[in-house]
Amino acid sequence: MSSPRRSYHHGDLRASLVEAALTIIKLQGMDALSLRHLAEYVGVSATAIYHHFHDKQDLLGALSLLGLQRFEHEVYAKLEHDESDWQTRYRNFVHAYLNFALEEPELYELMFGRSLWKQPGDDNYRQAARQAFRRYSEALIQTLPEADQPLRLAQMGWATLHGLVRMLNDGLAFRAEDINHIADYAVDWLVRRF
Repeated sequence: MSSPRRSYHHGDLRASLVEAALTIIKLQGMDALSLRHLAEYVGVSATAIYHHFHDKQDLLGALSLLGLQRFEHEVYAKLEHDESDWQTRYRNFVHAYLNFALEEPELYELMFGRSLWKQPGDDNYRQAARQAFRRYSEALIQTLPEADQPLRLAQMGWATLHGLVRMLNDGLAFRAEDINHIADYAVDWLVRRF
């Protein structure tokens, strides 16, 4: 599906290419993204893209990095000044995580799916993803009273969230309108352990 040429070419073509690629994957899905399609979408030559990205994998790494930055902003920034009790803060985190993942399913899959993690390439997005997990772990550990194995608890919580998102985005097991109830049940289960 071709789009009319856009006038993205201005001072920072690299940033414009990343934003346009995000638009393509959001509107048309990851399979629609190619360097040729991106060039047509933005209205530049394919050669211009190669001045900024070595290949599609390089572009995907940049998309993932931007996605992780947005994830950090949308999920953690909302919670930094949350003065609620720890249970409510954790519940708020869970819902912010799910909202991001469900509003940006293609980007979420790119950030935390295997398409980038199994490929060689720039490690910046891997480091950013690990930092997102560290930040989550630290926040969870700080909010939980006397957790026995806080790292394992953080891993279990993240795995549960990731599993919920994957199952929903892949069309498995439950309906979208049930996700918040399932997430609340998972939070309640965790909270009862303390």
